[in-house]
Amino acid sequence: MVILSAAILFITSAPHLVAGEKSNITVIVEEISFESDKKTRPEALAREVKLEAGTGFESINYLQDRLDREVQDLLNLRVFADVTVRVEDLPSGIGEPRKVRVVFTVVDTWTLFPFLVPSSDGSTTAFNLAVVDKNFLGTLTEFRISGDLGVGTDPIDGKWEIPRWGLYFIWSGFTVNRWQFSTRLSQTYQTERKFDDTILLQDYSYYETLLLFTVRYEFKRVPKLFTYIIPMVSLRYEYETSVQVEAIEYEYFRTGLSLGLDYNRIDWIDFYRRGWALGLMNATWGSSDGENGNLKSIFTSRMSVHGILAGINPNARLLSTVSINHEMIGLGSLIRGVRDNNVYGNRALILNSGIQILLWKGKVIEPHLQPFVDVGLAARRNEPLVWTDDFFVGVGSELIIFLPAIPSAQVRGWIGFDLSVDGWSKAKWEAGLSFDLHY
Repeated sequence: MVILSAAILFITSAPHLVAGEKSNITVIVEEISFESDKKTRPEALAREVKLEAGTGFESINYLQDRLDREVQDLLNLRVFADVTVRVEDLPSGIGEPRKVRVVFTVVDTWTLFPFLVPSSDGSTTAFNLAVVDKNFLGTLTEFRISGDLGVGTDPIDGKWEIPRWGLYFIWSGFTVNRWQFSTRLSQTYQTERKFDDTILLQDYSYYETLLLFTVRYEFKRVPKLFTYIIPMVSLRYEYETSVQVEAIEYEYFRTGLSLGLDYNRIDWIDFYRRGWALGLMNATWGSSDGENGNLKSIFTSRMSVHGILAGINPNARLLSTVSINHEMIGLGSLIRGVRDNNVYGNRALILNSGIQILLWKGKVIEPHLQPFVDVGLAARRNEPLVWTDDFFVGVGSELIIFLPAIPSAQVRGWIGFDLSVDGWSKAKWEAGLSFDLHY
């Protein structure tokens, strides 16, 4: 085994102080070094660790608490089989604070995955092909090239069709100090449909070229609090309309910004998650239909909670979204068991809830069952709220296969049903496989 090691060493005239009196400093971190047994670069680890050389602590116990937090943050990346840290004493003078070297050691796992996964909602079957490296070239960034293809039947004439396809390039997680950068480029073909019960209101398609660039910053004085800005440029072209009972909002060109604030204190404990997160986001963009311009804006808030109780992992996410001046479609993608076409409006409140249960603990695979109940309320623009039409319920279960030796991989299979329709025999359903968790 080849050990790669790098030391990050800073010489300072005075230590960085933790909370407490200056005179209480008894331990100073003189050096920080990183060891990896395979491909992770030490400089990438140095970017992830927030502890700085020269930091002083009131006691060795305070230092250990800080190191435990750093180890947990590295485990949360889900690319290491194990992370350990040790403290080594360095020479120090009589009457001086204790000087130490901190050494982080990580055990890498396999993080490059090609996969082909299907899903179906009863009318459209989609296939997703992707190659994902969650530790690209040892830089602790994720590189993904993927494509998807949907095959289904036209709701009017019943003929076979390809309602959507897409190609995606994503590189995310590159960190410099407390700044993190991600980019996404995609080329897609989309078919959008809106139903009011069984009445088809809109049926149209278009091509889209989309570029997103995300910049995220973590506040130093409030760890886990992030702010981010996402510039966006999009071109939509070759619109084709089949059915237009309602007016279609054409957008040939779009550009805008998304601004967000996120506080995330969710940790991975083995294959359970524990903690909570809060998020606020505003997406504002200008668009043009070729003749006129429009300004659109969406406000979204989110709260997620994960707990560990008596060997199970209950979890919930509450999401609220409001559009200022246009109607949002595709809200059904946030409710498991409900097709996208049936949930739209200018405001929505959605609750995802589930209980993750360990079936058995194995050395090769560790299967978990997660039954879920999702509910949603979506109100439409210029229409009063009608519970019988605007309330949606989806139920089902996920089977999640974790791999103890490869924590960055999981296989998720699910089946869900929409209970919002009249009669169980008419219930819409969805089933599929995925390599990503739902949320």
